[in-house]
Amino acid sequence: MSITPQHRFPSRPKYYLRELEAEYRAGKQEALIRAIEYCGSFELLIPKWAARTLTYAYRAGRADQMGSWDELFGKPNGKPCRYKPGRRTPLSEKLRRERMASYVGDEVLKARHQGRAIDNELFDEIGRELGVGGRTEVKRLYKMAKEEAEPFWDALWKHSAPKRPNNH
Repeated sequence: MSITPQHRFPSRPKYYLRELEAEYRAGKQEALIRAIEYCGSFELLIPKWAARTLTYAYRAGRADQMGSWDELFGKPNGKPCRYKPGRRTPLSEKLRRERMASYVGDEVLKARHQGRAIDNELFDEIGRELGVGGRTEVKRLYKMAKEEAEPFWDALWKHSAPKRPNNH
C-alpha cells in the first residue's frame, strides 16, 4: 500500500491514518511517528492505535525495557543527520511547503464558502494571516494544494459553495 501526496491534504485524514496503521502493523515502524506528526500538524486527535502504542513504549522506556526510541519509530531517514540543528533541510522545506499549501487550500475553501471572491485581495490576506509571503507565493501554494488534492478537489470545491437561503 503506497501513500501518495494527496493523502496529506487534511480533508482526508481518516483514510491516511488507516493506511498508516496498516503500514505500522505490517512492520513499518516510521508509520507511527508519521501518524503523530500528521495529527499534530492538523490539530487532530491521535488515533487510539497510535496513542496506545506510544503509551506502552513510553512506559517500557521508563522501566528500562526499551533500548532506544529507534526501536519504536525506526531510524529517521535511515542515516545520521548531516545538518546543523535549526537549519532547514531540503526535506523539511518540502514538508513545510506541503503543510502550508494545505493551509492555504483550506483558507481558500473557507473564503469561498463565505461567498468571498477568490482574488488578489484574498491571496494577500491569506499570506498575511499565515505568514507565508505575498500573493504570488500564496497562489503557488494554492496551486500546489489543488494538485495534491486533485482526485477530490471538484467535490471540495462544490461543497464549499456559499449556501443559498431557502425562500420557502
